[in-house]
Amino acid sequence: MEELLLMALLAAAAGGSLVFSFFFLIGLAAFVYVWTNSLPWFRKVSAWAARPVNFIGLVVLIIILFGALVVLLFLLLNSSGIMIFLFASIILLVIGAIALVNFPIALGLINYILRLGRWIYCGYRSWIDSAYGSSRLAVMRAKIKVDTVKDPGIKSKFEDFKDELRQDIQKARRKLSRRADKDD
Repeated sequence: MEELLLMALLAAAAGGSLVFSFFFLIGLAAFVYVWTNSLPWFRKVSAWAARPVNFIGLVVLIIILFGALVVLLFLLLNSSGIMIFLFASIILLVIGAIALVNFPIALGLINYILRLGRWIYCGYRSWIDSAYGSSRLAVMRAKIKVDTVKDPGIKSKFEDFKDELRQDIQKARRKLSRRADKDD
């Protein structure tokens, strides 16, 4: 009986994982489709909102909307009856407008952050590259030190390699000098 229960649990887990993976892949495909079709629109809105004139205007609009929201909330406290419903619906509209205006502001801020990152990288590219290169060299030096401590015969192998390299270089120089003598 226990084996049957275990097999039923394994079958349920396998079936559940198949169904989950099917719906996960459908959701992932939908996300990719929406993202690829909406990305150009996000870029355009971001570029529009990142212009200083538009960005400052949107920030001023947000400040005005928050002020209106505060005034409406104070009016809601002193009202009664149908006025509560009216002020509550107006407050919901103002909150919706705030959310609608916050979206381009957020995209504009993302644009400014990306511009700042690009400016920092372009300004300090050589320093970043040199720090990366020097850290790689430091790691290589440490690795060589560890390898030579582990295997003392590596020094003799390295010397043999250097000797072979010198011999190859001398052969190449001799061939070049012979060619030069023939050409003269």
